[in-house]
Amino acid sequence: MLLFCPTCGNLLTVEEGGRCYRFACPTCPYIHNITQKISSKTYPQLKAVDDVLGGAAAWENVDSTQETCPNLQSEALINGCKMQAAKQILRKEIKKKLKLMTEQEKLAESQVIIKKLCSHPVYKQSKRISVYLHMKNEVQTCDILADAIGSGKHVYIPKYVGNDMDMVKLDSLEDYDSLPVTSWNIKQPLDEDNTRENACETGGLDLIIVPGLGFSNLGHRLGHGKGYYDTYIDKISKINKPYLIGLAFTVQMCREIPTSAHDRQLDEILTS
Repeated sequence: MLLFCPTCGNLLTVEEGGRCYRFACPTCPYIHNITQKISSKTYPQLKAVDDVLGGAAAWENVDSTQETCPNLQSEALINGCKMQAAKQILRKEIKKKLKLMTEQEKLAESQVIIKKLCSHPVYKQSKRISVYLHMKNEVQTCDILADAIGSGKHVYIPKYVGNDMDMVKLDSLEDYDSLPVTSWNIKQPLDEDNTRENACETGGLDLIIVPGLGFSNLGHRLGHGKGYYDTYIDKISKINKPYLIGLAFTVQMCREIPTSAHDRQLDEILTS
């Protein structure tokens, strides 16, 4: 039986306590003493993410006991914790792969992906689009901004304030160059800059270029866990439903992405 921490959702381990064995979370202070006998005490080797997510053999030799955690009685809670744990495992695997990419490889793949996007019929037809401003390990978007602005499109970029995100108007490439850099090392309008046109208040969007950490061919997306884009897509879709395109390096493509009810599926993923 696999048990997950009711506080943070990570997989619980079994360790020796002062007077008995106990469930312990490796990332938070949660502990629960075990009063029943452990039927086995062997440790599995570290498994690849595909095994963890889908291979039964990955869990043949884990610690087991018949006792369940008293705080994990709800099946919905258990499933939610499993989902979050699976996403965290996959995030770590993708980040490892991204760290191995050179800047030259990122630039080369970005150029291929941007060429595909700029020739895409939906992109060509869209008059109002939002474009994310890339972080270090994301497909680079500066050339998309240049093409969209040069083509006369209305371009909107993310503005994050607390737990909320809006898409606000970017007027020109000079406007982009003047934006301050955030603690995430990306450009963004200042919190107090309330003069920019908001996409939700002026007609919605035709196309959203969506960032992410991982993607599948089915259009499923793994973000960084904040839920900014899922929430925003719900909000903007009440005005009109935009077409959603994700941009992914090859190493970001996954066979499967664990998803829950609030995760929004993309219409298409472009990769090199």
